[in-house]
This record gives sequence, structure tokens and C-alpha cells, in this order.
Amino acid sequence: MKKIIAFSTIFLLVLSFFACNFEIPSAVEIKGNPEISLTGNFEIGKLFNDGINDRLVSALADNEFNMELVHCTATQYQTYLIYMELVDAHVEYCEDNGFEIISQGGITLPEGFDEDFFDNLIEYFQGQATYTLLKDEVLLEDTIEIPLADVGELLDGFELTDGKILLYISGKGDLLQYLAIELILNPDEAPEVKENIEGQPVDFINWNVEEGYHTYTGANAPHCEIPISLKDMPLGENLEISYKIYVPEGTTIDREDLEDDADILIEAVIWFPLNVRVPDSKLDGVTIDFSSFLNDGEEKSDSDLFGRDAPDSEFLMGEIIESLSLKIVLANSTGLFDPGTKLIVTSGEEGVNQISVADIDLGSNTINIAITKEIMDQINDPVNWPFVPDISIHFPAGTGLGVPRDFDLSISQFVFSAKISHRVEF
Repeated sequence: MKKIIAFSTIFLLVLSFFACNFEIPSAVEIKGNPEISLTGNFEIGKLFNDGINDRLVSALADNEFNMELVHCTATQYQTYLIYMELVDAHVEYCEDNGFEIISQGGITLPEGFDEDFFDNLIEYFQGQATYTLLKDEVLLEDTIEIPLADVGELLDGFELTDGKILLYISGKGDLLQYLAIELILNPDEAPEVKENIEGQPVDFINWNVEEGYHTYTGANAPHCEIPISLKDMPLGENLEISYKIYVPEGTTIDREDLEDDADILIEAVIWFPLNVRVPDSKLDGVTIDFSSFLNDGEEKSDSDLFGRDAPDSEFLMGEIIESLSLKIVLANSTGLFDPGTKLIVTSGEEGVNQISVADIDLGSNTINIAITKEIMDQINDPVNWPFVPDISIHFPAGTGLGVPRDFDLSISQFVFSAKISHRVEF
């Protein structure tokens, strides 16, 4: 129907032009190179950051460890700080009834917390003032699962270039001086152990009264007595950390220290800047699919880009347009991508009916995409319907992506141009 209307319009115009003393032509050929330029501010960086942040917030909300995402306001890279309060307990001793453990702050004691720990210790003394342990006595042994799989799904194949797990024990009472920490991230490696704990609490997180959330104003990772590095940790799966709070074998305990009231606060922090790289071992590199970001996080549409609802639908645009070109001007992209990083645009299934539209190095702030006549012929072929572009960025092995805290990468201008040629026979 569209084709008939177009032909009819052209036919009437030609008739009116040649109505007087002119011979009516047998055909009309239309040629040209129209161009459209659109300026604006399409915020790619914000879409990317929001996509990761939304996934992380959603994952933490369903977690059993009371995790909170803290905003980092002074870091070079977009940085995520996850705070957890694992134990907040008050311990009292009564000579007749033994020890009572009172959980505070609405925090439920973890399953691995041994509520008989203090009663078992006191039995060792048998009227003596001191006692030296013959084996480790464990107060708490547990595993924390950090739900990073949803975030890693967007960056699957990358690894962190920085990041830390930080565990803090603090409170009051002489009991703390006897405790030790053991942290295990990789079961195949020796655990990190810290004895003679100073009792440092998490005191670097500030409450933002105006915005209503916690912030961290440091430029680097917080200080901790026993940090574990997350450098080279692969993304794409949840992170499991096993830890143990205990009194080591060989420790001599003073009974009076044990009988004093004590407060025990155990906190954990996960710190990871979004500065990632592709491992050298990944010879094929890593590809990030940007289609979901460009659709505001929704699944990519399977509708044909040119509006065809079936393979044999009329496609007047395909008959008129010989080739297309698109120039995209980026803002704030300088130094963002390592050499060799490429923009890839395809349509269809690899090895079946895939159309390669673009394979362009991202070393410049201008991206030129040319849809040649050969590509237009492929798009017009019913076998390749529907034409649904997949937009991705490919990172070769050894390259990386450091996402700035204020990730303001955007598209400032689109310039569309076409080469058209159409002949109407009368």
C-alpha cells in the first residue's frame, strides 16, 4: 500500500509538470544524499552505572547478612563498599547461672556462633586463676556469601585489579585481647590469621543527613588489621568468604578477664573499585553486550529495526536506500578505552544468518558506521529477517576498563546520511 501511494504521488506530480507541450516521460529516477544531524546528551555512562547499581542493590536487599551499600564520594573509580554487621552481642557472667549472651541492635547471632563458648572455657579453670588452652576454642565460624553474580553477569570474564575484604572486631572488656581472626577466600591457599587484635571498629562511614544514606569519603580503601586482597578475582559469580573467631591453642587466659562483662561487635566490609581487566589467559578477550543498557535495562526487542512484520513484507526504504552511514560523536571518552577495544554491531545468529555491520576501534571520540550496499542487500534478504542489531564492545586479552566515579560518557551528536536511488517506471 505504501508503495502504491508513493508511486501515485510521483506520477501526479510528473503529469502536472509535463501537461503543457511536453512529452510525458517513460520513467523518473530519484537520486540524492540526504543527511540528518541530531544533537543531545545520551548518557551511556549513567545507564551503565545505574545498571550495575540496581542489580547490586536488588541482590543485597534479599541477603541474610544485613548488607548495606555505602556511597563512596571521593574515589577515582566507581567504587562499591558493602558493609555488614555480623555480631553485636553483650556477654554477662553470673556465678550461679553461667554466661548470658544478649544480642543487640536487632542482629540475630549467626548459626556458627557457639553460645556455649564461654561456659566451656570457664570449666577449664577448676578453681585456678589462669588456664592455658590445649586446643583452639572457636567462638564463631561461618561463611558469608556476597551476591556479586548479577553484577558479574554484566562483566563476566573480567577480573578485579583492586579490591579488599576487611573484618573488624571491637567492643569492650578484657576478653577481646585473647581473640584471633582467620579469613579464608581461597580454600587452596593458607588462611590469613591475625592475633592480638587491637579492637578497631568501623568508624569511617558517615551518615548523609540530606540524602538519607551512608557515605565513605576516603579516596582509598579503609585501614584494617587483617585485609584480604581481591586482586585478580574473576567476576561473574558470588563471592564466598569463610571466617573464624577463636582463642588460639597455647593462649593463657586470666579467669577474671573472662568473668568481666563484655561487648563484642564483629563487622565486615567488602571494597571493590570498578577497575577491571581481561586476564591474559583469555585469548579470545571479553565482550560486553550493551543492548540491555540501551533499552533501559529491559530485554532487547526482537522487532525488525525497519518495521517489517514479516520476511516478505514490502520494504520501500530498502528499495530506495543504496547505503547508509552513521556518525556518532562521543563526549568524555578520552583515555577510557585501551587500544584494540572495538565496537561491534551485528544482527542475527552467529554461523546462521549473522550480518556484520560494524567492527570499529574505539580509540577516537568519533565513530563512523557505514552500512554499504552489500550490507543493505543482506538486510533486504528475507532469510535475514528480522534485522535486530546487537551492540557490544569487545576487549582483547590484557585490556581493561576503569569506570570513573563520575562516569559521564555520552553521545553528543548523531549524524545520519544516506545514498538514495529509485526509479519509477510509467
